[in-house]
Amino acid sequence: MSLHLPLFAAAHVTLSSADEHCPRLLALDEAFAGVDDTGRRELLGLTAQFDLDLFMTGYDLWATYDTVSACAHYDLSHSAAEHTVSALLLVWDGAEILADGNDDLAAGLGSPGTRRRPTGDAGTLLDQDAGLS
Repeated sequence: MSLHLPLFAAAHVTLSSADEHCPRLLALDEAFAGVDDTGRRELLGLTAQFDLDLFMTGYDLWATYDTVSACAHYDLSHSAAEHTVSALLLVWDGAEILADGNDDLAAGLGSPGTRRRPTGDAGTLLDQDAGLS
């Protein structure tokens, strides 16, 4: 944990000088290897306090803690027999995990259930049926 605290503090200070609409992104490989569950909860809570957006990889890495208001998680599965990799999107909404492939996930992500396209007029959009491209 002592390695993560200065990293998150430095990222917070550095990214605070950026435009307010810029992502505050940190990429971490094997993000919390060797950190116990209590430490992960505290570190993820700290990133939330610093308003940092994390892109993390790791084995057995979940961010479903009460200190995290929301996160998206892709669970990858490799099939050697079929020579494929599949991805399942899971979203933590701060209270429960929403799974890809059902209406709960689209609603949880704030989807209006329609597609939108520019009309050509500046700033004007038209709603389209969800089935149209």
